[in-house]
Amino acid sequence: MRLAYLNAMETELLGALSRQEALFAVVGGHAVLAYSSPERPDGSTRTLGDLDILVDPAIENLRRVSRALAHLRIDMSAEQLDAAYTNEQLPNLTGGYRAQLFPRIAGVETTEVLQSSRTAQSSVGPLPVISKPHLMAAKRAAGRPKDLKDLRVLELSE
Repeated sequence: MRLAYLNAMETELLGALSRQEALFAVVGGHAVLAYSSPERPDGSTRTLGDLDILVDPAIENLRRVSRALAHLRIDMSAEQLDAAYTNEQLPNLTGGYRAQLFPRIAGVETTEVLQSSRTAQSSVGPLPVISKPHLMAAKRAAGRPKDLKDLRVLELSE
């Protein structure tokens, strides 16, 4: 399995998280493309908007995430991350990073996702990616048209 569609900023962010030994997993469209090709049965191509990352919301892990962000010149303390998650908000990464750091996603438990993540090869080395069964459950629970389309593709790639 390979995370092959990462741009330079996504690579930099994931590398920083990995070097800080943060507990995270790539989810969303990048994970879908780790399990399937971008070409869809209907002739369309799966495109990517931003990088979705599920992070363990425990304060110790948020400290690691904060240190990783600091290496990217993003000043966001663990306490700020924790407050954002407590208030049901997602932190807004500055500096042009098109990424979302989620403490939870619909349809799955964060701890289970992080414990059962799969390893994908990437330009920054091995990275954790949500397991295919958890990804399918999350796509099913999200229920948006693009998620249901992703779900069908994931089912066909089994």
